Amino acid sequence: MRSCTGTRTAIVFFTHLFTPEILAAFEKLRRESSAFGDLFILCEDPARIPHRFRKLVQAFDILELASRYPQIPHQTVIPGNAHLAFCRFMVAHPAYDHIWFIEYDVRFSGSWSSFFAHHRSNPSDLLASHLRTYEEEPDWYWWATLSTGTDELPPQARLASFDPIFRISRRGLELIAQRLQEGWGGHYEALLPTVLALGGLRVEDFGGDGRFTRAENRNAWYACQSSQEGRFDKAGTHRYRPPHTSWGEQSDMIYHPVKRERRSFMLRIRFLLCWAIPWSRPVQPRNFPYNQHQ
Repeated sequence: MRSCTGTRTAIVFFTHLFTPEILAAFEKLRRESSAFGDLFILCEDPARIPHRFRKLVQAFDILELASRYPQIPHQTVIPGNAHLAFCRFMVAHPAYDHIWFIEYDVRFSGSWSSFFAHHRSNPSDLLASHLRTYEEEPDWYWWATLSTGTDELPPQARLASFDPIFRISRRGLELIAQRLQEGWGGHYEALLPTVLALGGLRVEDFGGDGRFTRAENRNAWYACQSSQEGRFDKAGTHRYRPPHTSWGEQSDMIYHPVKRERRSFMLRIRFLLCWAIPWSRPVQPRNFPYNQHQ
């Protein structure tokens, strides 16, 4: 789908499970994102997906993809090899300028339309969460996985991001694919932001409170802090662990990981109001002055 900015966007739901709860989350995403991109499902085993969604599926074979790169330390998606599937999607769908990848256990406590509308005109090549430097989290476990072939990579040039949900440009994925061919490797949450920043592409945090967050997005869209080891605050909405026992206490926020659909009482009330009272439904996204941040 081509946006009002002239770019084409894909929205990709990345899953290996198809429970009723996950399918309900996908249907919500489909209803609320239709004006902002073409929706796909990215999965390793398409035989498990319900028949009504088969036309939306882009499948990949991780063993086949990993066999192309001897520097890949293992031949499974987890941990850290999801970028191989992302590059496979880009090759199969070269017409898209930007691609959102959203994992199956991500939830948004608002309308996805407001989230996508807000970020639609942002030109950054990587829009991710919790972007940080090596100096900020020097003891993060996955730094050691970065390999650069014959290139030198000083510690201060390394970046990391948290990527259950993120947007990347086609040229960003093309650069990742090129670096893989040149012998680069590593956990994709270190590889993607590092490669793009070194390549002169623009990386940005879509929320939170870090140095890569523009002023109008500060403390918006998600909440999370971490230690020097990269351990996330357990009270954050968007974190690695533990799974949320309920979600939606704060409106218009990303929640991850959500393994069970136990919405907070206030979120259930908001959903009921949106269906029962037409004028209570959001009709306009939050409109922040994009050009203030350069």
